[in-house]
Amino acid sequence: METKKPARQKARRRESGAALIMTLFIVGVLTILVVGFLSTMQTERQAAGAYESSQRTKLVAQGP
Repeated sequence: METKKPARQKARRRESGAALIMTLFIVGVLTILVVGFLSTMQTERQAAGAYESSQRTKLVAQGP
């Protein structure tokens, strides 16, 4: 004999599936944002290092 699932159980299952998809979507978007932020920060560090190097070079060239 087959037992049929009540409509409530089917609805809950669909809702939990939708919640999982939404959660994965949000995690994906946050991951993209974090990777973009880290990439920007790496570029900023490189630019700051280049600026520091140029300032040191100017100071050395000026002498005491």
